[in-house]
Amino acid sequence: MGEENKNVKKPAVSNAVVKKKTAGTGTKSTGSTRPGNGTKSAGGTHTNKTGSGAKNSAAGSNGGSARNTSAHSGNGTKSANTGSVRSNNTSGRKTQPQKRRRRRITANQFTLLLAVVVGIILLFMVNGIMRGRYLKVKQISSEYVLGSKFDITAYVEPVNSKAVVTCDTADFAPEKIGSYKVSYIVKCGKLKKKKKLTLEVVDRDFPEIIGPDNLGVFVNEQVDLLDYYSVEDSQPDLTNELTINRQIDTTKTGDLDCTLRVTDWSNNSSSKDITVTVYGFEGDMKNAALAIRAYNRDKGYAVSDNGVYVYYPDKDKKTANVLINNSILYEVSDDCSSKEMDENDELVQTIINEGTWISIDNLGDFNYLK
Repeated sequence: MGEENKNVKKPAVSNAVVKKKTAGTGTKSTGSTRPGNGTKSAGGTHTNKTGSGAKNSAAGSNGGSARNTSAHSGNGTKSANTGSVRSNNTSGRKTQPQKRRRRRITANQFTLLLAVVVGIILLFMVNGIMRGRYLKVKQISSEYVLGSKFDITAYVEPVNSKAVVTCDTADFAPEKIGSYKVSYIVKCGKLKKKKKLTLEVVDRDFPEIIGPDNLGVFVNEQVDLLDYYSVEDSQPDLTNELTINRQIDTTKTGDLDCTLRVTDWSNNSSSKDITVTVYGFEGDMKNAALAIRAYNRDKGYAVSDNGVYVYYPDKDKKTANVLINNSILYEVSDDCSSKEMDENDELVQTIINEGTWISIDNLGDFNYLK
């Protein structure tokens, strides 16, 4: 009985299940150890591999569980030294806590910047809403009559009763018809906004033809209507657009009924009926009539006296000196031209003493400015 007990194998110890790390002798020991010559033991255990270049992964002695990183020993073998401490050659690199702090700072800066941007956007939105609400206007009219007084309040009106509209009238001074942009400012308290308005400049005025209803001319005289007629209108230089419905024939005496007409840039048209009388005057009557007509044209008003004096300084009588209103001298040529002379008291007295006095009763068509 006792003999049989000796031959019974004892159960394998627990180190066959749990790996136990032995002292760092360069050998690897487990529950199944391998012999140094690479053979397996009969008991199922493996012996440790030894020799140069053997790979050590055993735990350090005294129950230490720190695992060393692999390193080559001087004889070419790798050694797994204990510990996870990194060498000091990593100086200058940021540690993990420093990196986390840097990430937190960066995140905080981004959050702050985002808040500022959102705040600015909200400020502009609120300001825009308030400006749109308190500075709103409605347009009353879009037509401006050329030449009239400009007032911006006649064209736009604030919706808010506390708001006011202002405009620099010097910025709007149109000289012709067409579309114009007008800048103005709407204010309400501290809020203000610059706006623009499009106005259509129109011309409602009709041209006015200025000149005599009856005009006296002479036989074979070349008549230029612009010497006697002009046009007043918002459109400048409209006088040059004056037309007449017929040719003025001065080859014979008599009356010619004519119609003058002009149209401005807004198609406003005006007309004037006139009578052109062709006279066959000669001598003193002709010279007196020419001087009176020139005086009317130059001075803009009629001769006030009942007559004029005509004097011939030369015996051939190709030129005449005409005294008007006892003070104004005109020189008249036989080509029907006349011009005002300089003041000459001695000549004035000579004309009064030696000249011929001509009544203007029959020269009304020449003294046309009544």
